[in-house]
Amino acid sequence: MLKRSLASQLEISFALIGAILVCSIAANAQSSSPAAAKKSIGTANGASPSSCLPGIAAFPPSAIDPTLAAVLANVVRKPDLMNPAYLKYYLGAPDRGANQAFDEQSSVHYWYDRLRKPRVELHGERDVSTARQANVMVMHMPGEGLDLISLEEMLGPGGKRFFDYNGHPAVMYSFEPHTSVAFVSPHNSFAVRKAVVTYKGPLLPPPSEEDMAIAKNHHVGKLSELASKEQWHDYLHLMREGVLEHPDDPYARVALANALSRTGHVHDAIVEFKQAMAMNPSDQALKQQCYAGLKRLHVTVPESKLGEPVPEDGSRFAAKHGAAPF
Repeated sequence: MLKRSLASQLEISFALIGAILVCSIAANAQSSSPAAAKKSIGTANGASPSSCLPGIAAFPPSAIDPTLAAVLANVVRKPDLMNPAYLKYYLGAPDRGANQAFDEQSSVHYWYDRLRKPRVELHGERDVSTARQANVMVMHMPGEGLDLISLEEMLGPGGKRFFDYNGHPAVMYSFEPHTSVAFVSPHNSFAVRKAVVTYKGPLLPPPSEEDMAIAKNHHVGKLSELASKEQWHDYLHLMREGVLEHPDDPYARVALANALSRTGHVHDAIVEFKQAMAMNPSDQALKQQCYAGLKRLHVTVPESKLGEPVPEDGSRFAAKHGAAPF
């Protein structure tokens, strides 16, 4: 057992406490009983637990964003992926507001949507003295199209039905050896509104290099997709995070400047182009990008210093770092 209560340490809501307690009890029972551990999802119809994970990734987009569904399917299979360093490549950087991290043993991170409503929460506690760890990841699902009945049709009948602390109906699936996920439906609604992934067991290692590489490639692909679809506001959000992560990289600032110019932030774009050039004035390729960007913004520059435009999707930055721009 951890020396300090996860709920009291993180000061989370009573509703979440109920879900955590139920999932933690199931995880403890699972780890202490080999027979119970074998009753993971899908075993009722002869399938292995991992064979049901594609069902999570295939949740209807009207119920949950496909990216969130993919993350959910990943973390229930590999709880070590409940890690901000990994999640930022799918969800963006967590909110940098107050109380986002307590200390080396306890932490909490939040991701919000555009309306500042919670999208994902990650609560964690590590106790090195006992070599134990507890992680709770909450995904809010405000959409429609997924209820407890359709959920069991997609994942199989192996889930355990229960009511959380507030009396909300829920169904829980357990994964070997210490991981479970509970899907919660509020009162007066048939839709699933929340998924709570709980891990309670030995200390987790950091995500593997392979998993991090997959996450980084996903992010680079997302940037290219946003640029190709000309979804510049979302692209700009990711570029801002890139500069925050790499403030001394001039190519990150060029990518940000291009995103700013595409979204009408002309003055800010000019500032970023000029700042990027000042960071490394001897880099001719960098200078060409900056002059070309300034010319598009009708800033007078000598024609002799203009070069061929370089793609604006941050590809040079990604190639330099082997990763997305943060």
